[in-house]
Amino acid sequence: MPKMLSLALLLVAMAASGPGAEPLWAADAKTPTVTAQDRVLGKADAPVTLIEYASLTCPHCGAFEKEKLPQIRKEWIDTGKVKLIYRDFPLDRNALLAATIARCAPPDRYFAFIESFFDDQAHWVLAQDPIDA
Repeated sequence: MPKMLSLALLLVAMAASGPGAEPLWAADAKTPTVTAQDRVLGKADAPVTLIEYASLTCPHCGAFEKEKLPQIRKEWIDTGKVKLIYRDFPLDRNALLAATIARCAPPDRYFAFIESFFDDQAHWVLAQDPIDA
């Protein structure tokens, strides 16, 4: 991994935890920490935790959401074997704005917003004004 990308990822992780915020992981932990800010899909006591870092404007993330996640939900999440933690990793301003809108939704509606943004991604991501799209 290029040094600049590694440094950028480290800085983003540090900024995400911020002063006074719960850390995204503990230095001595073997698995990432689930925080109060996380949005969780599935049973909280599922034995396996899957953490997805995604940008709402990323076409690969959109393809995963539409093509792979439904099968993962059906076979793993809905059966209680896995819980999915979705963490925003906005790659641009539009992704940040969309993530902010989703975060303003009540927690039980959060994943509906995420799904809607990914479903309509081709329409709003390239629009001159994504809010009007």
